[in-house]
Amino acid sequence: MLETRGNLALKYSTAKTVFMWHFLNKRLPLVLVSEFPKSGGTWYCQMLAKALDIPFPRNTTPKFEESILHSHFNYHNNFDKIIYILRDGRDIMVSAYYYMLTLKPKANNQRANKYRKDLGFKDFNDIKTNLPSFIEYFMENYTVLGKHTTWQDHTNLHTDNEKIHFVKYEDMLHDAAKQLQDSIRFLGRKPKLDLDKVAEEFTFENQTKRKAGVEQKTSFLRKGIAGDWKNNFSKEAAIIFDQYAGNVLIKLAYEKDKSWIDTL
Repeated sequence: MLETRGNLALKYSTAKTVFMWHFLNKRLPLVLVSEFPKSGGTWYCQMLAKALDIPFPRNTTPKFEESILHSHFNYHNNFDKIIYILRDGRDIMVSAYYYMLTLKPKANNQRANKYRKDLGFKDFNDIKTNLPSFIEYFMENYTVLGKHTTWQDHTNLHTDNEKIHFVKYEDMLHDAAKQLQDSIRFLGRKPKLDLDKVAEEFTFENQTKRKAGVEQKTSFLRKGIAGDWKNNFSKEAAIIFDQYAGNVLIKLAYEKDKSWIDTL
């Protein structure tokens, strides 16, 4: 079967990003921003690109120039500096559920239909009932560039490393300007614009024309809040998540211990 131009372009863009990420990160120079999917990396990259006045090639093939590269790649020790976006893994499960399973108008829903077929839920809107099975499926089957990847493994690859600067999604919601300031200082650069104005430009409200917490399930920017897992997790979902990633949740200071399970 002949590949479409769109598929070929995507493969070329991905290959070029991989090449630049691994071999040109010091020469151009590039700012490398990594995250486990659905952690807020795109939002952060938009703000950082604006603050530094350099390109952020989003959904397009990057050029061989100084720019911000954003990806979900694993860490490699030949990188001098990386910014890593962290987010509560429980919120990621909820965000991934809607992102992977919601059928979007006027979009190619091939992947969503595959996930739906694999999971076979009777009512895809009933996330509270479905989430335990989804978490298990996600933990066992999710891949990045064809390699099995989990939230806990991905974050563990990036922790305890002085070459990596961590930015929590939850902290960006609280004070995005400060997170930008700390990141730019880590990179040894200076902002080109007022960081408070940059943060304001990219608030959830300004990007979506909705207040944070007002949900639109078909949107890439669905809800824009932290802690939404509390509205969607059952105790069964909590137990399953804990079996896979409970210790990492504590390691990253999202919980002090496992008593959170009993609050559900």
